[in-house]
Amino acid sequence: MDALDREARIRRVTWVGLGTNLGLAALKLAAGIFGHSRAVVADAVHSISDCGTDVAILVGTRLWSQPRDHDHPYGHARIVQR
Repeated sequence: MDALDREARIRRVTWVGLGTNLGLAALKLAAGIFGHSRAVVADAVHSISDCGTDVAILVGTRLWSQPRDHDHPYGHARIVQR
């Protein structure tokens, strides 16, 4: 598996996770409001906060998959050369 295929798979899985988290958050929020349950509403907020991690991964894949340049001779994915 090459690096581009790996990046595409990471993005696809992350987009699915983001959609799932948004859907769960909407269902939990509706159930919490209609069921008068603060715990379920709080769980909906937690699901929404999980979306922040998904967005960070999507942004991160864009950054770490950039090719090498003058300032990053080993590419953006490498942290330390060994």
